[in-house]
Amino acid sequence: MRTETSYCMKTANPTSHPMPAPFRRLIITFCIVVTSLSLAGAVLAQDDAPPANCIYVEQDGGFETSDAWQFAKTVSPGFLDANIAHNGKQSAFVGIPSDAKNQESDSTVWQEMQLPSAGQITANLWLRSQAGDANDQRYVVVWNLSTDESTVLLYEQPLEEDWRPVSLDLSPFAGRKIIFVVGVHNDGLGQVAGVWVDDVHVAA
Repeated sequence: MRTETSYCMKTANPTSHPMPAPFRRLIITFCIVVTSLSLAGAVLAQDDAPPANCIYVEQDGGFETSDAWQFAKTVSPGFLDANIAHNGKQSAFVGIPSDAKNQESDSTVWQEMQLPSAGQITANLWLRSQAGDANDQRYVVVWNLSTDESTVLLYEQPLEEDWRPVSLDLSPFAGRKIIFVVGVHNDGLGQVAGVWVDDVHVAA
């Protein structure tokens, strides 16, 4: 499983044999492809790295595996969507798909995290919305497992929009074990609301 927790601080004598031209061309091509993939991976890793002197607390912030995040088992459970992503191969979708029946429901994706005792902790994530009606809401909630209390950090009507960044202050929960929740509430009337979530990074 890929983890995004990153900390910021006697050989034989060769024998020469002529190589046939087709094999030589194949090996050269292979080396070029491997080098290109390695460089692409290095660029991606650099772009995905935390700021200097910081760590990423979450695991698999890009939803590239099915191990780190959990989808609540509701009447409208979320899922990994390989058709839409901000980065990488897929994102998480919560809510009701546009071609599905509307019903009153909550759909959430969540991950348990142990926050360090740091001065500043920020959750950065990207959201893309499928618009619902005025009574549908998208939200981000932190459940403090130390006190069994929940705090709503974002609560708003989802509007039809492309990807946009969201930054939330988690500093009040420093040193605590939390559950970080992203969800959508549908009221069962009018349009169906949904949200794609990607590139979640909790930097400390």
